[in-house]
Amino acid sequence: MTNQGTPCPAERTARRHVGFVGAGKVGTTLGRYFLSRSIPVSGYASRTRASAVEAAELTGSRAFASLAELVRESDLIFITAPDSVIASVAHELAASGAPLAGATICHCSGALTAEELAPLRAAGASVGSAHPLLAVSDKTGPLDAMAYAFFTVEGDPAARECLAALLDMCGNRHRAINPADKTRYHAAAVFLSNLAVGLYGEGFRLLEDCGFAPEEARSAASSLIMGNARAVVERGCQAALTGPAERLDTRTIERHLAALGPDARNLYARLSLCCANIAARKHPDRDYQPLKERLRSALDARGTLDARSADEEETPTTPQDRSLL
Repeated sequence: MTNQGTPCPAERTARRHVGFVGAGKVGTTLGRYFLSRSIPVSGYASRTRASAVEAAELTGSRAFASLAELVRESDLIFITAPDSVIASVAHELAASGAPLAGATICHCSGALTAEELAPLRAAGASVGSAHPLLAVSDKTGPLDAMAYAFFTVEGDPAARECLAALLDMCGNRHRAINPADKTRYHAAAVFLSNLAVGLYGEGFRLLEDCGFAPEEARSAASSLIMGNARAVVERGCQAALTGPAERLDTRTIERHLAALGPDARNLYARLSLCCANIAARKHPDRDYQPLKERLRSALDARGTLDARSADEEETPTTPQDRSLL
């Protein structure tokens, strides 16, 4: 319960105007999403005036001419600039002469911690980070996926409280993450998103080599991709795993390796090793070691695996690691 006359975090957040430094895909999409959840958006400041104007028009907010003006009109500020410039934006904001005392300022990087914003903390702001586990590829696209996005937050206690209240109002699941874990956390996100796209691209290329048109390849593979992703999310990797590595179908694997070029063969062998490790845990009564050795031998010098990493257990060995799954 809250004391009479003292608003709870969600009530305080409901009255806060959210501003953005950066008007790209993430900043614009978040602004549109917050607005759809009845959270007021003050507007955008950007290196490019045109992008700030566009984002402001999409959110019914303002395009600010200066950082100081944005700060004066906002209570909660998201820096949605590229990772490489977040620190310089923080220094610029701290030197802008804006009244930062009492403000909450966060960035949305999955790889960097709130310490990138240390100059703003020194100026009296509470700093943090909030990262959505979501690939945002279009600033004007549907907001449905954002409604289901999971967020990780870290930073100063007051910033975490503010971000948690904001996400609770939006209905998004979230959890705090240890700053020391952010690099591994972001690597996990890259595996699950960007690298998966690279893998799909290789599969589509092979289908096109078999005579499929690009659009036909994507259409034909849609049920395979979506069905497999759904099974992994709903039942886990062990239950979802199928294919020749799980079945110990060495003859089929040998034919695949013989049919592929060097780069595709390395990728196939490396990922089949991962599948064999999962399969060994799924079927402890089967001997997968000969298959693993054959797959290692298929890797040329460019694809040589560290023996330890190839045999790593899927289950982390420390409680801190386990919290990332």
